[in-house]
Amino acid sequence: MPGMPRKSRADARGDMLQGTLDMLILRTLVAGPAHGHTVAHVIEKSSDDILQVEHGSLYPALHRLEDLGLIASFWAPPKTIARPGTTGSRRRDAVICSPSAAAGVCS
Repeated sequence: MPGMPRKSRADARGDMLQGTLDMLILRTLVAGPAHGHTVAHVIEKSSDDILQVEHGSLYPALHRLEDLGLIASFWAPPKTIARPGTTGSRRRDAVICSPSAAAGVCS
């Protein structure tokens, strides 16, 4: 097509890999809301650990999907994390869910 630059093979492959990760994330969230770490774990276990989801790929994909309106997220209430030898610390976790669950869960 005139005026439209062609993508290199590397660019096309990168788009395919991004799309594959996006699809795996969305498939995982069909089961219900999950933390980012849980999403990565489910993808890895469902592939018999063939696929390794790195944080450097997962979180940009989650942000991209949220920007597109395909998922929603919210900060869960703080919970105390107790570690041996400490009094515990408070931590908030992001919970990610599909838009169909967003109305009831991600509010």
